[in-house]
Amino acid sequence: MKLHYWTGFSKRDNSTKIPTATATQIDVVWKEDTSIDTPSVLLKGNVLNIDYCYIPDFGKYYNVGAPIILTNGLTQYDLEEDVLATHKTAIGNTVAYIAYSSTGYDADIVDTRLPVKTTKTFRKHEYTATIFDDDGCYILTVANTVGGVNGFCTSYVCTKATIQSCASYLMSLDIDDRLIKSIYNPFDAIISCLWLPLDVNTIQTTYCTGPVSVVFGDLVCDGHEITPGVYAPSIASYALTNPYYTNIGLFTTFTPVYTDFRKVQPYTTYSLFIPFYGLIDLNASDVQNVVDNLNVCYSIDIATGDMSVGINCLAIPGWCQTITCNIGVNCPIAQTSTNTTGTLASIGGTAGGVAGAIISGITGNVPGAIVGGMGALFSAANTALSYSQRGLSIRGGVNGRSMIPLGNDFVLMEFAQDTEDPDNANYIAKYGRPVGVTHAINNHSGYVQCENASIEIAGDLWERTQINTYLNGGFYYE
Repeated sequence: MKLHYWTGFSKRDNSTKIPTATATQIDVVWKEDTSIDTPSVLLKGNVLNIDYCYIPDFGKYYNVGAPIILTNGLTQYDLEEDVLATHKTAIGNTVAYIAYSSTGYDADIVDTRLPVKTTKTFRKHEYTATIFDDDGCYILTVANTVGGVNGFCTSYVCTKATIQSCASYLMSLDIDDRLIKSIYNPFDAIISCLWLPLDVNTIQTTYCTGPVSVVFGDLVCDGHEITPGVYAPSIASYALTNPYYTNIGLFTTFTPVYTDFRKVQPYTTYSLFIPFYGLIDLNASDVQNVVDNLNVCYSIDIATGDMSVGINCLAIPGWCQTITCNIGVNCPIAQTSTNTTGTLASIGGTAGGVAGAIISGITGNVPGAIVGGMGALFSAANTALSYSQRGLSIRGGVNGRSMIPLGNDFVLMEFAQDTEDPDNANYIAKYGRPVGVTHAINNHSGYVQCENASIEIAGDLWERTQINTYLNGGFYYE
């Protein structure tokens, strides 16, 4: 019987590799009581360099065991059929569910075999919103005869100095001012005073008209003479004409750490810090295909402080997420009231004088209380007035400032779980990557692992069992 053998041929146990070099042919005989699948052959002489062989009579390739030198001048070789090489064509034509392969894989399919570390890679991407400012601006809304974007109310965008002027006037008790306040009562015209962390110059320049005289009710603070010797105060500010500020912030330097299945949860998570609101979690599945296309649209109602933020990944139609909050700080408004007699009686009896005060951020960068010399309010003793039933009423409060030290930037934070690199050539060659497709095995090369594959061949049970074990356990189709 003829046997073809090769010297120096190397291959892996779980490989379909077949020699391409020319084989050496020799004559051998069967050892008695041998098997075709695992035969033992005898040959004359000491032929000790057989590494791999093929028996044409059976059409089978064999792996070769160590030579056994017999005393009768013969050498024995124990062979075992290489079922992967013998049935390579049938294996390649087998249609099976390909779980993993070194080629034709899908990087977006989760590879549960990948070792995951306890460490993470952290990156942050910032977008500076230039509209935000720690000094902020004040929105003084009053009911008056002018009206504006809020109907019969006008919202004035004020600097800290303007608010100081208003407070100085409203808290003063000069006799002329008292006459004005007895008639007009500016406090009753004040709807609210709101501090917003917005750049006052940008708001006044783009969203207002002015400067214009502030109008409390029907009192125009333009310094005009109301009655002989009695003048209205002179206070100017900017009237809000367009209450909506809208801008889009683009994270132009953003590229995810991972571009395969690890770009989504639980491998990667995202949080977005929104100025004056806090952190929100983003769905990594929405962010995964961003690559320079993540943007944040934020719209602010300047009159009320309401802010709406929409996150748009562009790769996905519509908004990924929206939030609504209020970034304003309501400043308390106080009023001091007195009953007056004496001089005021000459204009019609006892009149109620009212002094209103906006307690707001006169000092520092945030709203605070105006602390004036309250005793000075009662320095007009030489007017022969008698005071009684003094009272102080306050509404509102100073709150909502705690987010200011955390910054004015939108900050996208990315937390990527560290893993072994599945793109490493050695990993791909040894373990492959997920495929998840059912088709012929010969669509792939290198490492291939199937699920529930079953070979169909004209062979015995031992061969089918061996081949199926290799197909489902992982082998090299080469």
